[in-house]
Order: sequence, then C-alpha cells, then structure tokens
Amino acid sequence: MCFGRVFDDDMATLEQEGNDALGEIVEMVCSIPGREEIVPLVTHTQRAGIRYLTIDCGKLSMVWKVEMVENSYFKRICLYKRICRPIREGARSSKNFLMPVKIWEGTMCHQIIRLHRLGELRDVWWNYSILPSRAYRDALNKSYRESMTDKGNESAEGSPQNRDSTSGVPSFAPRRESSLGLRLKKTRVTARVRPMMRTMTKIMFARTLTEMASKGRLKVMREIRVRTVGMLRKRALRIAAMLRNMEL
Repeated sequence: MCFGRVFDDDMATLEQEGNDALGEIVEMVCSIPGREEIVPLVTHTQRAGIRYLTIDCGKLSMVWKVEMVENSYFKRICLYKRICRPIREGARSSKNFLMPVKIWEGTMCHQIIRLHRLGELRDVWWNYSILPSRAYRDALNKSYRESMTDKGNESAEGSPQNRDSTSGVPSFAPRRESSLGLRLKKTRVTARVRPMMRTMTKIMFARTLTEMASKGRLKVMREIRVRTVGMLRKRALRIAAMLRNMEL
C-alpha cells in the first residue's frame, strides 16, 4: 500500500513539497515487512504556522507525532508507545497513555528523510542509532573547535603574565583571604546556622509530640509514666550512692 497520498484535495493551498515529505514520513513509520495489512490513522492539523501530523499505527501500539513549519522544515519527530493502565488500583476501567520512546529534532529529521530517499534506511529504523550527515558533523566539529579556541584565549588573557593592551596594567589573580578573614567568615556562618538548628530542633520536637498524640491518649500517658519512673529511679540510685559515700 502506498501512503504517499494521505492528504485531501482541499489542502492545495499548502506547499506540495511539505505534503510529499509528510507522506514519506507516513510511509516510513508504518511500512514494516510482514505487516503490510496495517492501515494507519492519519490526523493533520495546522495552527500558529506549524503543521502537526499524528500517525496511529494501530496494532503496532505505536503513535508518531510530526511537527513541520511552513517552509517544509521538520521541527520534531516523536515516537510514542501506547500503554493501557487502570485508572486506579483495583479498578476495572482502564485508560490509554502515550509513553515517549524516542525524539528526533531538526537536522536529524532531514537526515532520516534523506536516507529513505536514497534507499539506505534500515527496516524498523527507529530501533537503531542514526548518525547525522557528514556536513552536519563537520559543522559541529568546527563550532566545537572555535569554542575551545575562544576559551583558551580567554584563559590566556586572564593569566598574571599578560597585560591589558590598552592600559598596560597587569592583571593579577585574586589574593587569598587571610586566616583571620576566614575565621570571621566562619563565625558569621555559624551565627546564622545556630538559630536555624534551634528552629529545626523545635520543629522536630513539636512533630514528635504530634506523632505521639496521634497514637492515642493512653499510649502517650503510658510512655510519659515509663519515662518519669525511669528518671525517678535513676535519681533515687544517685541519692543512695551519695548517702553511702557520706557514711563511709
């Protein structure tokens, strides 16, 4: 089945080149060997100067979304997998969700179209890595080398050995702070942190009381009684030891 003509005649106002490219996208994403009986459901919309194409491949549980601007430039190609999950745990009714699998943007979209036109696109191509074109890789390498050269020049200009060409004033590295300055800075930080720690301690104590109250009144009273008896027992043992020492 040929998917090249998936658009109606009332779309004659749109660019024919964009229609052909979108038709190729439909042919690429749904033409799988052994699954020629699949007829995709294609939905086309346009708003704010961007054309949106949604391709539902049905039995394959794959949904494609394509974005193209008016000048036939692909903005994004997205592959989603349809999954069915219950609305809530234990519920019989379920709902379909689209889980993103892969996204191609800009130049990579046109590289996919180019490989398809050359007959070099593999079957089930979305499961493999697609390298960008050589020209795009060369441009990336060139921009990377230029950025690294600019960084090297900036670091060389900021070194203490170099001088400003306009003023002749040497640029020195910032001086290290003295031990006294570091000590004062540490004191200021500590003065800020301590009130925060006190506030955190109060919050944790209040939270503990809230948790104890949520357990029930009897449990809270029982825990308070156990703690009080323990403290009284320790105090009694301490007083008995003091009296024993006085008798000796």
